[in-house]
Amino acid sequence: MENTIRHQFYLEVGKSIRTARMRSNYSQLDLAKKLNMSRVSVVNIEKGRQSAPLYLIWVIASVLDTSINELIPDTNFEFNQLNIFEQIISSSTKERNFGDDASQKLNSFISEM
Repeated sequence: MENTIRHQFYLEVGKSIRTARMRSNYSQLDLAKKLNMSRVSVVNIEKGRQSAPLYLIWVIASVLDTSINELIPDTNFEFNQLNIFEQIISSSTKERNFGDDASQKLNSFISEM
């Protein structure tokens, strides 16, 4: 995946997380505590400097009582390669040795979006 596309994707995710956090009246520190992370990590995710794995985005959505769809960029987000979600899942499954069942669930989730 091109670094610029990946960077833009995580910038958009970060903006969405910040918007959802503020709507939920959480400070960055409040969210960090709920996620068992440092406030600096939350700041870096919101600014797109730190790439949040898909499962963390899902946990953030849960903590902020919002849909993961609210945190992921709209489908109008243009890509010139394979679907970004497929790339993220593929990368995540290789790095973390997810089993076939977990990969199928992730793919099923993405296809329902």
